[in-house]
Amino acid sequence: MSMVWNCMERAWEGAVRYMSQNHLIVILATVLLVLWLMEKKNVTTGQNRVLVYSLLMMLLLLCPITAAGVMIYQTGFYDYEWAWSMVPLTIIIAYGFVLLWTRKASRKYKVLLALVVLSIGCLCGNQGQIQRVAAEESEERADTGEIMQLLDSRNIQEKLVVWAPRGIMQEMRRRDGHILLVYGRDMWDEKAGAYDYEAYSQELEEAYLWMEKGTEYCRLTVGHDKPEKALETFVKEAGWDTEAKQHIRSILQAGTNLIVLPNLLSDYVGKNLEELAEAEGKVLQEAYTQRYIIYVIR
Repeated sequence: MSMVWNCMERAWEGAVRYMSQNHLIVILATVLLVLWLMEKKNVTTGQNRVLVYSLLMMLLLLCPITAAGVMIYQTGFYDYEWAWSMVPLTIIIAYGFVLLWTRKASRKYKVLLALVVLSIGCLCGNQGQIQRVAAEESEERADTGEIMQLLDSRNIQEKLVVWAPRGIMQEMRRRDGHILLVYGRDMWDEKAGAYDYEAYSQELEEAYLWMEKGTEYCRLTVGHDKPEKALETFVKEAGWDTEAKQHIRSILQAGTNLIVLPNLLSDYVGKNLEELAEAEGKVLQEAYTQRYIIYVIR
C-alpha cells in the first residue's frame, strides 16, 4: 500500500513538473481533439486504433491515481516522466498534422489551423527559458566560486580528488571537469546509477551520510541565537565527533586529497585529519573561505 501511495505522490509532483516544461502534451491533446471533431476519411482501422490508444493512455497519465498504476506497472522505480514513453507523442502529432494538411480545405484554413495549434504549444512550458535558481543552490555556487578562486591562487598542480558536501562537489565538477570526486551523484540519486553494477563500499556510504548530516545541521543553525552551542549539542547527541576519525580514514584510503567542510565543523575534524595525514607521511594545509574550510593533503 505504501508503494501505491508513494507512486501517487510522485505522479502528482511529476505531472506538475512535466506540464510546466513540456508543451508536446498540449499539442497532442489539441491534435487528437481536432481529429475527432473533423471527418476522418483517410484514417484506416489500424490507424484509428492507434489514435484511440493514444487518447486513452494520455487520459490515464493525466489522472494521478491511474498514472500511479502505470508507474507501478513500470516496476515503480521510474519517475512519472518515463510513463509518457508509452504514448507515441511525436508520431501522433506528426500524423495528425499530415491528416490536417491533406484534408480537403482551403490553404488559408490549413495555415490558420496549424498556427493555432503551434500557438497553443508555445504558450505552454518554459520554452527553454532559464529556470530560477533556488536560494540554497545559489549559495552553493557562490561558495564554490570562492573555493575555486582560493585553489587557483595556491597553484595546486596535483590531480584533485574531492570530498565535500554534495552541492559543492557537483558545482566543482561542473566548473572543472579535471576535478575528480571520491563519489558522485549516483551515491545519493539511485536513478543516476540505475544501470551500474558496481556499488560503493559501506564505508564510503557511511562517510557520505556523516558529511551530509553535519552539513545539514550547520545549515539549520544559521540564524540561531547561539549556533556554536546548538552545534555542540548536536555533535554530542549524534556522536558526530566520535565517528569522525573512521570516516576520514576511509576517505583518505579512497585517494582523497582535498576535503571541504563547513567552518563550524573544523574543530571536530582538524585534529583527526592532522593525525591521519601525519601517520601517512603527508602534509596538511588549511585554507578558509567565508563559510568553509579547505584541507589539502599533499
